[in-house]
Amino acid sequence: METPKEQQDETKASGSFRDRWRQMAVFLVGAVVVALYFGGYLHMPDPLQGKPAKAFSLSSLDGGEVNLANHIGKDVVLLDFWAVWCPPCRKSIPALADIAGEFAPKGLVVYAVNQQDTPERVNSFLKSENITVPVLMDPESVAGDLYGVSSIPKIVLIDRTGTIVFTHGGYGPGAGGTIRRAVDKALQ
Repeated sequence: METPKEQQDETKASGSFRDRWRQMAVFLVGAVVVALYFGGYLHMPDPLQGKPAKAFSLSSLDGGEVNLANHIGKDVVLLDFWAVWCPPCRKSIPALADIAGEFAPKGLVVYAVNQQDTPERVNSFLKSENITVPVLMDPESVAGDLYGVSSIPKIVLIDRTGTIVFTHGGYGPGAGGTIRRAVDKALQ
């Protein structure tokens, strides 16, 4: 026959065991949700989707001026809000340069909208990575604020009518394919 002390120890041990399993289950569910989100599989609709694009005018890295309004009605435009210091941005830029090259003949215009880096730093990065993509400089986050950019990279896809048809935040496994499919759909 067990003593009350032994019964109490056994109850504590089984309670502790259950608590550890509960903690492990909560951790695993959280890890799966985070992985799905950053992998682009849990995409919450951005409030910008379906809204008209907001026009802005920014200086390009090569010294010209680009006005988004000039593209409305004739081009599909992909805006990539990014910065040199952002590791996911550094991964997304080469993929976006590839998308730009692939879809430009069909009417896609891509702008990498740099958030707050210096032109020298951007040029240095593009040269070191051998990347050719049109860059707009947004040192005061004027365009970033218009498009609600609170984290980068952020992709905004605008169709020929000037409607935002797709947005994507972050860049992880599968993001390139997701962006490519959205571009293909917008060009049809």
